[in-house]
Amino acid sequence: MRTDEIINYKFSRAFRGYDIIEVDALLDEIVRSQERMEQDVRLLELRNDMLLEELARLRVARRENPSAPDAEKQPAAPQPTTNQVGA
Repeated sequence: MRTDEIINYKFSRAFRGYDIIEVDALLDEIVRSQERMEQDVRLLELRNDMLLEELARLRVARRENPSAPDAEKQPAAPQPTTNQVGA
């Protein structure tokens, strides 16, 4: 379920049903958690793309100079920071 679907979901009202304020508070908490997870996914996808680019670059460098020692590799791409889920 996407964040906008959670925000826009409508519960039907019933006599002696759930407390609307409690339901809204829980949904707000779920939305915040979902937004953090979606941000983490975007950051992980970015990191994955960076690593794939680095891998491709290293493969090209290895093909161009197969006798180069591994110690002469370029430093790894910088790592983006991520928020801890549930923090």
